[in-house]
Amino acid sequence: MKCFATVIGFGLGILFVTPGIASMAMCQVSRCTGNEHLLESVELSLCATMENKCINGYMVPSCVGGCPGGGSVQQKPVSIPGCTEQLMVGICKVCPVNAEKECMARAKTFTDYAPGYQRAINPEFTADCQCIERKEFRCAAGYWRERLIFQSPDGSLSGCSPCPDNGDSVPGAIAKNQCFKYTFSDHTGSGHFSDGTSHIRCNYSD
Repeated sequence: MKCFATVIGFGLGILFVTPGIASMAMCQVSRCTGNEHLLESVELSLCATMENKCINGYMVPSCVGGCPGGGSVQQKPVSIPGCTEQLMVGICKVCPVNAEKECMARAKTFTDYAPGYQRAINPEFTADCQCIERKEFRCAAGYWRERLIFQSPDGSLSGCSPCPDNGDSVPGAIAKNQCFKYTFSDHTGSGHFSDGTSHIRCNYSD
């Protein structure tokens, strides 16, 4: 028999699954009577709420809520006798000791990364025990962000431009008018910008 339907859920009746081969056995889902063979697939002591599914005379426990010992409910493929496809059931996955602490220790504040750029690393520890390092870039001092910063597959960066006339800026400048100078030098001479009483900085205009 050929079957081209995907898994649509559990309930009374027939569970159709996408076959790995052209011919397959159907998995009969029925109400549990207590006489089924227990198919141990879940760390029962770690799960707060269990739900049993009875298929082809086997009772399959699945975690559907809460892992009091820590971790999170994850899906695990389980083979059912008489079925050609595996059944996904919930288990409590407990993360290794200190895994989250070690992940968060990877955090780095903004530091010089490449000419004109600084980089920070903000790690995120996920419920499935993965450590994801999210990288953030900004323009270094003396540069301003002319457009959104983009990192090419080869690692090169673009988006930041030097301030005009060797001007300065604080890290993270996002507009040219955030570039400034304290001194000037032109055909009239050179000196410091002043408000009449003290030296000031002069910002560029767009």
